[in-house]
Amino acid sequence: MCQIFYNLRECALLHFPEHREVKYSVISGFIFLRFFAPAILGPRLFDLTSQQIDNQTNRTLTLISKTIQSLGNYVSSRSTQQVCKEEYMEQLYKMVYTEKHIMAVRQFLEIISAISNPETIQNDTPVLLKEGLMIKRAQGRKRFGRKNFKQRYFKLTTHDLSYSKSRHKEPLCQIPLSNILAVERLNERSFKMKNMFQIIQRERALYVQASNCVEEKEWIDLLTKICQTNSNRLTEYHPCAFINGQWQCCKSQNELAPGCNAVSTIDNNLHMSLDPERDLQRIHSLIMGHLEFIESFINWCEGGNVYSGPLPSSISGADLQSCYDILREIREIAYKIERRHRIYNRTLARDTRYGSKAAPIGDDNYLLASRMNLDIRKCGSSDQEDVMLLRQ
Repeated sequence: MCQIFYNLRECALLHFPEHREVKYSVISGFIFLRFFAPAILGPRLFDLTSQQIDNQTNRTLTLISKTIQSLGNYVSSRSTQQVCKEEYMEQLYKMVYTEKHIMAVRQFLEIISAISNPETIQNDTPVLLKEGLMIKRAQGRKRFGRKNFKQRYFKLTTHDLSYSKSRHKEPLCQIPLSNILAVERLNERSFKMKNMFQIIQRERALYVQASNCVEEKEWIDLLTKICQTNSNRLTEYHPCAFINGQWQCCKSQNELAPGCNAVSTIDNNLHMSLDPERDLQRIHSLIMGHLEFIESFINWCEGGNVYSGPLPSSISGADLQSCYDILREIREIAYKIERRHRIYNRTLARDTRYGSKAAPIGDDNYLLASRMNLDIRKCGSSDQEDVMLLRQ
């Protein structure tokens, strides 16, 4: 797919050299109109769900699909103003159609249409995909050079990976994407440092430490996606570094020895199975976590003047009454579900026999029991009171 998107982009640059935004239009029209929008509009056709979709959900999916399509069209538009045909979509358009989101979509289109072919990128302007400070280990281009760690500013474009002493300095080293054979995590025991990964080239490997695990994953994922079309990609690599004349993983003393571990593969099988019960539980947890906020707004609507949060100036009396009714209903349903949870936990705590096969004795079980007993004491009301509340 990356090759197809790349060919589309190259054709657009060849036939419309004066309108470089066309390269985004051909890709966004392909992927948004042919993939994303139909999947959002008809999730059952794409096996995203097996449940029947009601009218309200279908309407919501339609609005989301329209927004995605408009955003895909907007990245290639030369106009800075988006025409909003429906008044009710105006607020959503203001939130979505920002320069930040437009640049993010363009970067996404650059990533999915990038390949590391040195023969075809000469006439293309490089696009910056990611940048930031990281610590790298000297590559040892000199035989007797000292291999220490230094902080450098890295930049990844659609052409190469480079690093310099600071953001606006000239690059000290540029690695063409076609020269990157693999990107893998580095075992922590190599240098006793966390969040390290290696950029493997033919002659040597560049060892890099990211600032945190999130940055490490982002760099590895992005570099892997960009370089996955390389024809000379490795199938095996060394998970540890070459230190003191030998590989720390397989103890081989040949620096050019083949790898001892298989490289990571990209999982192309998308796991799209949904769990509605788990998602509903998440929604319930969010509501219970913000119950104080909901209560204060309800009290404000009832005249208690307790609520101190933001309130849109354009809200009408009818909207306020509708919001009040909805919040009251949400609160009652949340209380009802929470009472059922408490009854279930009490029943489970009462019927569980610790020391049996179902609940063997262990530290984890004792901790679980203490937490459950603590929850029971906090509840205050008896099982019969909760049952009466449920019946009401």
